[in-house]
Amino acid sequence: MAAVNLPLKEFIEQEEREIDKLVAGSQLIQTQLGPIEINYRDSNKVPISNIQAKSRAPTLLMIHGGMGGQDQAVMLFEPFFGLGCNLLAISRPGYGNTPLLENKTAEQQADLIAALLDVLALDAVVVIGLSAAGPSLYQLAIRHPSRVKALIAINCISMKYQLRKSAPIISQIVFSEPFTWVLNNLLKLAPKTATSLLLRTNSLLNKEQIQAEAAQITATTDKFKYIIRLCRSILNYDNSRKTGVENDIEQGHYLNPLHLEQIICPALIIHATADAVVLFYDSVYSAAKIPHAEHLWIEGGSHFSFWLNNNAPAIQQRAKEFLLACLK
Repeated sequence: MAAVNLPLKEFIEQEEREIDKLVAGSQLIQTQLGPIEINYRDSNKVPISNIQAKSRAPTLLMIHGGMGGQDQAVMLFEPFFGLGCNLLAISRPGYGNTPLLENKTAEQQADLIAALLDVLALDAVVVIGLSAAGPSLYQLAIRHPSRVKALIAINCISMKYQLRKSAPIISQIVFSEPFTWVLNNLLKLAPKTATSLLLRTNSLLNKEQIQAEAAQITATTDKFKYIIRLCRSILNYDNSRKTGVENDIEQGHYLNPLHLEQIICPALIIHATADAVVLFYDSVYSAAKIPHAEHLWIEGGSHFSFWLNNNAPAIQQRAKEFLLACLK
């Protein structure tokens, strides 16, 4: 893991330029069930503009979490570039340029994604999702089993979700434009403080643990760049994310435990045990219900441990190996 050697301002600006390249070039695709925004790239990060061209490469479908969009998916799932597969990021209904319309429920969103695969002439994909992507990800595998080769679920919701019970009080202010603006500006002025605040909103760690982890994260480029990306991915909340977040919360409140026993594809369930946003038992349930599911528990990790944990490289490598094995 490389140390942050560049001056902070220069490092952040360099990373923001890389982010701009990654998130540019999204397309709004019309399907039989409504429009959906995508960011479609090959293994080398080159945008795929001709969506009608049949590619021989397999596809990894990336579904973002709360406060996200296709931009969040591309930024956070960058470790999966360079593996020989195309990467397809989407904005779920209510996020980015995908209107909510009638696609509110997880079932409706799963059907919309399947309709997108029809337009793109993709028979089947491997699907990876984070957090609030869980219901849509799982329903896609349940309702359209022939379209899902395998799934990777990272800290994903699988049962009734209640924000007030699932997160510290401070998390309730996160869903606001002022918070995202303050966090992004604080990142440039006091990165360790901003990182601590982000960890405080999404983990059950104590104050000392948070401070120690924040110091370690801000000292290494491989981790600190994902703090920059997480902060960037929640910007423009009112214009690009609010409708989707509010729908996720409403749908999650009425979500019954999913019939995960109906999933027939290989599954890797990853969850951090100190996650305060989506509690650990959601994935314990998923791993127990999905036949032959593999699991990877991150001891004492936060909601974003897949990127920020001390063992993040090994955790990501496990996910990559699972993906490649499923593509053979």
